[in-house]
Amino acid sequence: MRKQKSNKLRIIHLLLLAALLLLTAKLIYAQVRGGDSMGRIEWTGMQLYRNGSNYDYSYNYALRLDAKSGQMLYDCSFKAPANLNDEIWRCELESVPVTREELVPLDALIQGLPLAPPKEPEPVDDDLLVCDETMEIFDVCIANYKDRSVKKLTAPLSGEQRAELQKQFLQLYLKAKDRAPLRN
Repeated sequence: MRKQKSNKLRIIHLLLLAALLLLTAKLIYAQVRGGDSMGRIEWTGMQLYRNGSNYDYSYNYALRLDAKSGQMLYDCSFKAPANLNDEIWRCELESVPVTREELVPLDALIQGLPLAPPKEPEPVDDDLLVCDETMEIFDVCIANYKDRSVKKLTAPLSGEQRAELQKQFLQLYLKAKDRAPLRN
């Protein structure tokens, strides 16, 4: 009788241990992905950047959460398509607040990407000289202001995904440009 009770306790103990291990694995996976246990990614910043020798194809779009005000701020610099404004060929915004409602389309795109920590860059070959290297960056930041940590995640973007992100950033520009402070 005592041996049966001991075996039952051992089985219960093993089941509880297995459940704890599964829960821990799920939480670790969620932390690596940057979200909660349901997979939702709560991002605090984002950057889509391209730089090269041709100024026409260079752009920088950035969103960042201001820790003091709790507002998401939008920065951008890009060449405007002709249908935006023929007189201004370069569009720029700096620290313009945007609303959560305005970020819904961008958030939906981010939630659908396979975000992961960036890979270590490959060592540079000193014998290879690149006169015009185009650099592209796509980062999503997840910050924890309690312990002051920031985790950067990235995802490989297809041409369609990059174009959709640029489209959403352009739409955000059209909504936010009238709120930009005047420059002297």
